[in-house]
Amino acid sequence: LLIVPLHHIFGSEELSARAPGVAGRSPKPYVTINEEDAKKLQVLEGQLLSFDIAGQSYRLPVKLSMTMPKGIAGLPSGIPGLPFVQLPAWGILNKE
Repeated sequence: LLIVPLHHIFGSEELSARAPGVAGRSPKPYVTINEEDAKKLQVLEGQLLSFDIAGQSYRLPVKLSMTMPKGIAGLPSGIPGLPFVQLPAWGILNKE
């Protein structure tokens, strides 16, 4: 999957994410994929999806999207709890 950044009003900007009021509204780490891709991968909303990007391993809950194009996954940008990775990048799915 091609992994692209997703920006959020609350949490994606690194300095504001440190403010308690903003941090409380920031989403938890997740990965968004198209519903058809989820069926192919046999993964449901909320289940964990394991993948690697540039040698960094991720295991995140899935959010399904009807608007995310097939073959593309979205990863929140700047969210606390996610290591930095230069996006867009190719992600390699791990078999579980």
